[in-house]
This record gives sequence, C-alpha cells and structure tokens, in this order.
Amino acid sequence: MILTDWKEFADLDLVRLKQALRFPIVIDGRNLYQPQQMLDHGFTYISIGRPAIYPPHAGDARKLAV
Repeated sequence: MILTDWKEFADLDLVRLKQALRFPIVIDGRNLYQPQQMLDHGFTYISIGRPAIYPPHAGDARKLAV
C-alpha cells in the first residue's frame, strides 16, 4: 500500500519488488504508477479513481479487467 508521493517510492525497482512479494498486489493511494506499467510488470494494481488492473493468469485470456 502506497500512501505517500515520496520519490523513493515512485522510483522503486518493480522487477525486484515483484520478486520480493508473495502476492504482487500494489494499492496506490497517490497514483504514482501508470496502470499499463504495473500490468507489464505483472502486478495487481489498484489506484484511486482509475480501474483496477489484473495481470493475466495461466490459461486466462484476460489482459485488462475493469
């Protein structure tokens, strides 16, 4: 859960973050990231005022869920 707009959080290494998380879910209260960027890195991404992003699962044809 991101609740600050500090540069340290905006500049996270998303590849490393995904590897470190058992469940790669980011709830972004400051809209620091672009939804497509988070989808490209395989995160479930929930941000304020925008549709939630869910990565496709094995055998799942979804690319983007609203």
